[in-house]
Amino acid sequence: MIRSLLIANRGEVACRIARTARGKGVRAVGIYAPPDRWSAHIEAMDTAVEVPDYLDAAAIIAAAVAQGADAVHPGFGFLAENASFAAAVKAAGLKWVGPSASAIEAMGSKAGARAMMEEAGVPVLPGYQGDAQDDATLIQEATRIGYPVIVKASAGGGGKGMQVVEAEADMADALGEARRLASSAFGDDRLILERFLPVARHVEVQILADSHGKCLHLYERECSIQRRHQKVIEEAPSPAYADLPDQREALCAHAVSAAKAVDYVSAGTVEFVVDEEGQAFFLEMNTRLQVEHPVTEQVTGLDIVALQLAVADGHPLPMEQEDIRCDGWSMEARLYAEDPDNGYLPSTGQIGVWEAPSIPGVRIDTGVQGGSEVGIHYDPMLAKVIAHGDTRGEAIARLDAALDRLVVLGVTTNRHHLRRVLGHASFVQGAIHTGFLAKHADELGPPAAPIGEALIAAVVHHWRHAHRPGRSMPGIVPNWRNSRWRDPSRRYAIGDEEHEVSWRDHGTHLSFGDHEVEIRSWGSPMVLTIDGVVQRYCVADIGPDTWVRTPSTELRLTRLPDFVPPGAAMAEGGCVAPMPGKVVKIHVAEGQEVSKGEALMVLEAMKMEQTLCAPADGTVTAVLAAEGDQVDGGQVLLTVE
Repeated sequence: MIRSLLIANRGEVACRIARTARGKGVRAVGIYAPPDRWSAHIEAMDTAVEVPDYLDAAAIIAAAVAQGADAVHPGFGFLAENASFAAAVKAAGLKWVGPSASAIEAMGSKAGARAMMEEAGVPVLPGYQGDAQDDATLIQEATRIGYPVIVKASAGGGGKGMQVVEAEADMADALGEARRLASSAFGDDRLILERFLPVARHVEVQILADSHGKCLHLYERECSIQRRHQKVIEEAPSPAYADLPDQREALCAHAVSAAKAVDYVSAGTVEFVVDEEGQAFFLEMNTRLQVEHPVTEQVTGLDIVALQLAVADGHPLPMEQEDIRCDGWSMEARLYAEDPDNGYLPSTGQIGVWEAPSIPGVRIDTGVQGGSEVGIHYDPMLAKVIAHGDTRGEAIARLDAALDRLVVLGVTTNRHHLRRVLGHASFVQGAIHTGFLAKHADELGPPAAPIGEALIAAVVHHWRHAHRPGRSMPGIVPNWRNSRWRDPSRRYAIGDEEHEVSWRDHGTHLSFGDHEVEIRSWGSPMVLTIDGVVQRYCVADIGPDTWVRTPSTELRLTRLPDFVPPGAAMAEGGCVAPMPGKVVKIHVAEGQEVSKGEALMVLEAMKMEQTLCAPADGTVTAVLAAEGDQVDGGQVLLTVE
């Protein structure tokens, strides 16, 4: 029996696995790499051990043995689908909470998996998975398949390395980028090709199997709301099969057939792409726990991690297929540290405020808290917000309410973008597909930012601190001016724009031009009455910035000094790193003429690539970084005159 479990992962998945383990009386042993020394997931464990890296299999196994663990759970990501790691865990005399190494290896190669599924009678898309990997062969095969095609990393998952190519002229660049990402993420640059369906759904089936020959499905999940081939919102069941019980049954049967083809044991997911007629084609099998498994848990009432532990202990699954019910509807939103309104640019920094709401029917899985650092080393997902309801409409409403009440300040997130998706008419109707976010990008764009409200909230916040007892020297009046006719003022930058705001203290209230402001509560949130309307505002000073959460969005304000030192102005024409990262590709050389918008460099950060483009027509006058360099956010990488 498993009594001590090492969890070979980090963040929210480590916390989630630890919750079930400790609830079962199993000791949870965590690991952390140096950048995670103060990570919140460490606090969810009974004990935790530092390892050099989450990919250092030998160090992880040594930690498990040293801590007296009986078993290892890999979570998802990192070594979760590494057959060699699974075999090494067993060789060390530990139980492996997952499928066999042979099943991982069989499904780990997309090329091999496609061939195996064809033999098992599971439908697959037209494609190419051959050994020849030169550009000429791949371009020839893409022409045979027919454009558009999707280029995938053979050893990949999670959308990393995927490239959709519309025409032959774009293939060479796409192959180069896909190989680079595949090699970086998986240590294997082999690629496969598949026909790309421009309008399609991404639907997956959760399966569970034990070592006694029983293989069951836990129904399907809809995962079509994606950006960069990575899921953003998932739900169970899929609205595509609400009125198609026979096709749903066939889909789930295909998933069970796929699992049986590799003698699968433990929890896994079989993913399909579904065309407009409802025909499903095999995509891949994820031989691990999935990020979105909570939506299946919510509708079935099952704890998938607990069942994984039981299967790893050698127990048979305690239910039959007819015992598994799909009750109500569940929906999950992934909260990322990124800016959807700026090309999904990842965001780094310290989370100064984290407040998770408590709402019936809502579950929040997270690995962060107030004070957590969001760095460049790992995926930018902060949390999963999961809602359950009797109907799809109720699940949407609860999820929207939870996102509305969730407070996170210190990094830019996709919280409001998620809410805009949930409120879109097509989403509400269930008319979704993998191109949904791109198709509706204009409609999902941000409304006008309430800059005036944010400035008022920031000034009131700072005015309050200036008036706190003990803040001023004796005899010094806060906000004193030598001209009684001039109101105090402050200057802030919001993005590239500067704003100056002045106010007057009337004793009972403040006035900002024509706006009358009463302070109803100093707490968090701060409650203000602005022109007769009572609203809540959260304000936090984090580093040099002031973050303001208004009722409709969050804004980052930087207070500008009253006097700018000479020479402090930033040089124009610079290509600046938007965040810390690694230079992986330089497209230009010194002296080269470029056009506005032309690609200059590719920067990799938080497992994603960002292409930096020319700010204007001109000539490259200096290249200040080299491929492979680690650079800081704000660092000038090259200049264009």
